[in-house]
Amino acid sequence: MRVFGLDPLDLVRYHGQALLWDRGARGALSVAGPSIVGVALGQPELGLIATLCALWPWMNDLGGELDDRLINMATSGGAIILGGLLAYLAGDNYGAQLGVLFLCAIVIGWVHNTSRGLENSARCMGFSFVIAASLHLTDWRLLLPVLAGGAWAMLIVWIDHQLRRQYVVATGAGVRAGLHHIRGEHASDWRSASASRSISARPTPPGSRSPRSR
Repeated sequence: MRVFGLDPLDLVRYHGQALLWDRGARGALSVAGPSIVGVALGQPELGLIATLCALWPWMNDLGGELDDRLINMATSGGAIILGGLLAYLAGDNYGAQLGVLFLCAIVIGWVHNTSRGLENSARCMGFSFVIAASLHLTDWRLLLPVLAGGAWAMLIVWIDHQLRRQYVVATGAGVRAGLHHIRGEHASDWRSASASRSISARPTPPGSRSPRSR
């Protein structure tokens, strides 16, 4: 039965599979906690910073074993701090900010083919740099809500695992898999495959034949 072209069961499933309501609950707790604490302490701005720094690690919770999940989240938290540090070093120099932003884009593109966990972390670094540089957030005391937000999101995951002892289905390759992909025995194959894909993606000039057609 469909109502206005929508199957009501789509509210609790996606392509026939049940939605990850437990992940949604962890995300809600991760972002709600810092906001509530910030308002209660009369520092809603710091609560918002902690909320953002809890949201990004939660997004990098890709499931799998608990240690892999925490490593993924901690890497995102570290990337946020790195982005803020880069913004501090760039200062108000517009040229330096553009240079750092260019480097962030290179890193994000470079880790794109390694793993989802590394790519998410690299994006966190870029987002953090843009926010800190554009708002001139150079106060070192802001490091406290940044650490608190990431630690809170990781605590939610750890408590959930201790209470339910349930394996969370992995939804993407984590940070450790990405590092193994870069440094492992197949690293040279991966780089040569990436190069060959970029070469094959180039348009063939009119009147010439591709190497495969020879």
